[in-house]
This record gives sequence, structure tokens and C-alpha cells, in this order.
Amino acid sequence: MITTPSISELSHDKLNRYELTMVAAKTARLVTDEYVKQREGIEERKSINQSRGLEKVSYDQYMVPQYRDERAVRVAVDKLSNDQCTIYLDGVTPFSLSDKAPETPAVQAESVSKNA
Repeated sequence: MITTPSISELSHDKLNRYELTMVAAKTARLVTDEYVKQREGIEERKSINQSRGLEKVSYDQYMVPQYRDERAVRVAVDKLSNDQCTIYLDGVTPFSLSDKAPETPAVQAESVSKNA
């Protein structure tokens, strides 16, 4: 269970609980997809090197440590709280949870409909 940041701290009262949950879940899915993509690339490199008879190397250094060591939902909440995501509530207009605009969005969460 994630207790920090709280729902009100995370959403700044701009999103309701449902919208915030949907944004966090979709962001966590993107984090998981990126982890799987990185892991598949590493496994492919391992098999190529193994078939060539090259020495075994630790490929964990090539993965984003946060994706490797933390749960996807924790990473997603951290990204949301640090404003590293671009949220599209209407599918077109970027929305920020903080008062400042995101400098470099790292992840784009899919749109969440307010009518859903």
C-alpha cells in the first residue's frame, strides 16, 4: 500500500480519486512495458554473446535501476509526484498536476475521460 504522497498531495485537488487511479495505473503499465522491453533486449544480447562464446557479463547495469528495483506502481506514483508525466485528460490538451509546467516529460499516460 502506498501511503505517501497522499491523494490530495498528489492530485493537488485537480483530479478525483478515480482519475488519479487511472492515470497511475496507465503510467504503471507504461513503466512495466519499458521494463519488459529492456529485459528482452538484455536477454537477446545474452543469447548472442553466449552463442559467440563470449564471456558472461552482468547486463543489469543496462537497465534503469528504478524500473528493476521498484514496483511499477511506486515508480508511477513517483513520476506523477515529480511531474515527470504528461497527462491528457481530454486526449489533446496536456494537463499538469503541479502549478509548474513539466520541463521534460518522461512518460505520457494515455487520456482519462472525465465521463468514464
